[in-house]
Amino acid sequence: MKHNSIHRSIFEKVLIVMLVLALIVLGLFLLMHLTIVSDGIAPDDAVRIHFLFLGFIILMVLVFVAAHSKIRRLLVPITLLKRGVDAVADGDYDIDIPVRSKDELADLSLAFNRMASRLKETIQAKDQLLMDVSHELKTPVTRLMIAVALLPDAGLRESMNEDLRELESMINELLEAERMRAGLMHLDLQAVDVVRLVRECSASFREGQPGVILRDLPQALTLSLDPGRIRIVIRNVLANAMTYSRVDSRPVEISAIVDEKQFMLFISDDGIGVPHDEVEKVFQPFYRVDKSRSKGSGGHGLGLNLCRNIVEAHGGSITLRNNQKRGVTLSISLPLA
Repeated sequence: MKHNSIHRSIFEKVLIVMLVLALIVLGLFLLMHLTIVSDGIAPDDAVRIHFLFLGFIILMVLVFVAAHSKIRRLLVPITLLKRGVDAVADGDYDIDIPVRSKDELADLSLAFNRMASRLKETIQAKDQLLMDVSHELKTPVTRLMIAVALLPDAGLRESMNEDLRELESMINELLEAERMRAGLMHLDLQAVDVVRLVRECSASFREGQPGVILRDLPQALTLSLDPGRIRIVIRNVLANAMTYSRVDSRPVEISAIVDEKQFMLFISDDGIGVPHDEVEKVFQPFYRVDKSRSKGSGGHGLGLNLCRNIVEAHGGSITLRNNQKRGVTLSISLPLA
């Protein structure tokens, strides 16, 4: 969160303090000058005093400029640290703060760089573990599905097949998300009318409860994107909106705007919403609002994570916010070029 528009920067505060001090000192000398003049002095002495004051003012200006420049240089590491903290908060762990001095701020910068490096290694190890485990699970799941197909009991066979299909779906979603995030899967970019794609994806949800309505969509807009994967994003978001709607919820609303740089799609529901302190977690793997993880209240918690990786692979962004009354609005931004 940026505070520059609300709070003065530390450099402005230092500048104000130095100006106040300079004005106070200058005021004291002017008061002394007026006192001397009022007591009466010789013309030659008055000229010398005026030159003395002029020299003093020039000296004050030079001292002020030099001190201000020195303070700015000393406090540069604080500005760099602030940028580093913002980068890590946005998920960029490649940040490396340059160290140009040998003081406490240099030690703090080195500690920050070590922390960012460790965080990056930890997250990479976790992502690699997820991908490796998911990949290793595919073969035994396939074998189990073949074995279950040979069971004589039709009821047991169908029940086990349902569980295995659910497990296979979870593994595929996880692998897709991790491959997309790691850049191991290429997009099949095509010139696609994204508005038509939105209309097609929403059509299958209009008959369900609480329904879907389209508002303020442009007539048409052609973008370069992977239609299959963007279709996954829209359907996953709409499925979540329908799943977490209440009995008395209003229909899910889909709207969009286009500016000079991007196409923004908004999908707003009237459901149970997300706890305010967990909004940032909804795009994490396996996150679910329902901590009991009941099958009847949602999927595996991988859908939005996959959506984020797909949208970011297109150079866009996806965010979620709670509405003022009920439900959430999910925003998808895609670049025009």
